[in-house]
Amino acid sequence: GGIRKETRAVIEKIRCIYEILFLRKDVQPALDILNDLEESEDWMALNFVLSCYITGPTSQVRPMLHYIVSMERYDLVRGMLHAASELHTKFDSDTFLPGWINMKDDEGRTVLHITAKQQKMSWVKWFVSNFANPLIKDVYDNTAFNYAPKKEYLQLFWEKCEDKPTEILNNLLIQGVKNIETLDWILENGANPNIEGAFKTASKTPGQIKKLVEYGGDPTVISP
Repeated sequence: GGIRKETRAVIEKIRCIYEILFLRKDVQPALDILNDLEESEDWMALNFVLSCYITGPTSQVRPMLHYIVSMERYDLVRGMLHAASELHTKFDSDTFLPGWINMKDDEGRTVLHITAKQQKMSWVKWFVSNFANPLIKDVYDNTAFNYAPKKEYLQLFWEKCEDKPTEILNNLLIQGVKNIETLDWILENGANPNIEGAFKTASKTPGQIKKLVEYGGDPTVISP
């Protein structure tokens, strides 16, 4: 009876990384754990370590990767992504890395939601280039677009969308953006200036109603 020796060893590795993360210790021992599992080709154990959900100090159960990203321990994120890529390649998988990078917490958020909210452009690019899906919605019906409503982020997300879902852009009109340049980009890419709520939101920022009208918006038809 009891826990198998192999399982206990994996739990100990996860506990070690947990302490490094939350006690803000030097990250090298955690990277050594990942490297040792890769070199020994202990892929099952590596999968457990990469994909585990943990309870943090706030008692929220989230993927360990999410806590690492939230705490901006990107040195450890690099190590985890390298290990995940190795596992993905070893098994010639089409699904492991996309599934891993798009793991969700209890509010439906992925690491891309988190990084978009942090507005860390270099890391947003990095995650998107490694299968992070900008169209995944959290429980609040928000995608990464909603958390980084700036032109440079929206362009990056948009380029990764095979289909161009204009409803995402319509939602941004209703949510609102802070500058004319971003609003212009949203409208140029097919958002409907007459979507209900667009004029009401635009009325809060000087110049935005004029921009809606430039793209065919009719403030006499849509109630502000």
